Amino acid sequence: MDEYRHITVAKERLPSGKLGGISPEAVIKLSRLASVDYIIVEADGAARKSLKAPNSTEPVIPANTTLVVAVVGIEAVGRELTGENVFRPEIVSQLTGLSPGDFVTGDAVAVLITHPLGLTRGSPSEARIIPFINKMDLDPGFVRGRELAEAVISRGHPRIERVILGRLQSSSPVVEIISK
Repeated sequence: MDEYRHITVAKERLPSGKLGGISPEAVIKLSRLASVDYIIVEADGAARKSLKAPNSTEPVIPANTTLVVAVVGIEAVGRELTGENVFRPEIVSQLTGLSPGDFVTGDAVAVLITHPLGLTRGSPSEARIIPFINKMDLDPGFVRGRELAEAVISRGHPRIERVILGRLQSSSPVVEIISK
């Protein structure tokens, strides 16, 4: 830890090259180690899509989680609700009321972020939730990002106090923070 400052723990390397996750119980055990300050868990993949909906077994969030970051890509807003653009579009449709082929709106993404069966499904009741709107470099002037952030905030979710606009692939990933 002194040399590398972080370690990656996985159950296995999958044939795709991705890492297979460890159990939530193993995460809890690791968190009890004196040398561990923080644990970051990727709880749910999106098959490289900017928007997704979890199925009934996702996301797998350990019970001692204190912060859940729900990530969506801004370019999903304005795209058609199809399997090409959205991971599990049928679940997105059920949760948001959009029909297949409709254009994804900022309001629909806000619903998906705040819905009990949406992106933060299974979050411990005491965990803070911070939505992260990614790929803001694709949103000149941050117009769509700000509108989406305001839509999320206006839904009044009790554990969402702010939304972060950013670019995860940048050396300065946070572009703007929208608060209540």
